[in-house]
Amino acid sequence: DVIDYLGGNPVVCLSQNGSFLENTTVLYYSYPTGYFILTNIGCSLSVVGSFLILLTYILFKELRTLPSKILMNLAVAIIVSNLFILIGGPIISSFPSKNLCTSVAIILHMFFLAQFSWMSMMVFEMIRTLRNATKLTPESQHFKTRLFVAYFVLGWSIPLVITVASIVVNFTTDDLVLYGELEDGTQGSCWINHLESAIVAFIVPVALSILFNGVNFVCVTVLLCSAWRTESKLDKEKHVPFLRVYIAIFSITGLTWLFGFLAILARSVWAWYPFIILNSTQGFVIFIMFLFTKKVALLYLELLHIPWKPKTSCTSAKKTYDLHTPKYGGGFTSSKTDSATCQSSACCLYTDSTV
Repeated sequence: DVIDYLGGNPVVCLSQNGSFLENTTVLYYSYPTGYFILTNIGCSLSVVGSFLILLTYILFKELRTLPSKILMNLAVAIIVSNLFILIGGPIISSFPSKNLCTSVAIILHMFFLAQFSWMSMMVFEMIRTLRNATKLTPESQHFKTRLFVAYFVLGWSIPLVITVASIVVNFTTDDLVLYGELEDGTQGSCWINHLESAIVAFIVPVALSILFNGVNFVCVTVLLCSAWRTESKLDKEKHVPFLRVYIAIFSITGLTWLFGFLAILARSVWAWYPFIILNSTQGFVIFIMFLFTKKVALLYLELLHIPWKPKTSCTSAKKTYDLHTPKYGGGFTSSKTDSATCQSSACCLYTDSTV
């Protein structure tokens, strides 16, 4: 392969037949160096964050509730898509093959769609949970299990159906979809190379997901603001700023992709930097917002048998809308803690770190 610079941008080219002739060279990438660096750093952080999400929920059964199970599936989609972004280019450069490039394109298509599918599942569960928070009768475990099965089927079947349909069209026509190849049959980028097919099979589903998530983001914001206004001044002072809640919601709704649409409209190189930073680090941001808490740290300390000096007592009499408690495992759930004094470190952590 050959690396050259055209207009200040790194261009990676690969020969199809072993001799670097102009008519047999395929353009793989063309972008500013900053894009490449930020994408690799962001995707690496995202993979690490998503892996820690899976590890945490696997290790601690008490965290594995309905919202956390949805988050685990989202983490799987993020890990696979980001890993192939990181290793896809080097693998194809080392083992040039149109079939391999086509396979990478199909996998990226499937798991990018899966990310949006599971983000929509998570947003829907937030709305459902907040609206049901005032119900006195708790939902049965059987109902929650059936609901998760429904989420699981929808979360994976929607991207799978779209991807399978695209695969069928790709291999039964000569000029549609074009996974990893151009219209003349030569190797292209490892993605959907037919513009209209990319719009139908990727941009439209993504746009619909962003629209659904955006509307529900507003609904969640209104519900949380309403709950926050009804609390006492003392309760508000005890809370972590609601900005963290909004960042957490924003990170799992996919609304950061709006920066991509804005960058297209702006037609500016600099406009793509917010899009790259926010989207490539999604898995890491979700981990920080949902699981980087004192409560989770305590669970790891107990698991590793690391001594930790507990507080002697704590008193709590507040209503919280909690993202993190083991009882709800990262779900947006309303919970009440009655006035009580306790001697255990768990009590202090569970009340001090709520959002």
